[in-house]
Amino acid sequence: MSTYDKNLFYLKEAIFAKLNNDSALQALLGGSGKIHHRDIPQEPSYPCIVYEIISDNDTPYNELQEAGKITKTFFRIIIFVDDSTSEKSDNIESRIKTLLNGQSLLDTTKIICYSCYREMLLQPFRDPDLQVWVTPTRYRVTWATK
Repeated sequence: MSTYDKNLFYLKEAIFAKLNNDSALQALLGGSGKIHHRDIPQEPSYPCIVYEIISDNDTPYNELQEAGKITKTFFRIIIFVDDSTSEKSDNIESRIKTLLNGQSLLDTTKIICYSCYREMLLQPFRDPDLQVWVTPTRYRVTWATK
């Protein structure tokens, strides 16, 4: 009887690779080095993206087989844009949705993605302290380690 060997790093790695390896998204962001895990840098270069895992739940895929487990994870992507309108932010969000929203778009050599869907998009809002547009989204992904 084997045990389910899950590592959230594999999912973080898949999210980063999917976003970072897309030339259209890189063009919208104005170059590389604009995608960050969990925290915005002390002196960020806008526009930029922050992604993070917000919850994770192991679920039996087949309750009769201990090794057959999947994981349901929620992750957040926040877009920061220093522009006078939210148009750039909307374009970046649209590209991210194209990259992530749909079954198995996060498959890698380490994980299999059964589904990944944008679950919630909040309207962009203007942060009065940072003077940037902030667009938060939440995705739900069902996946397993290969």
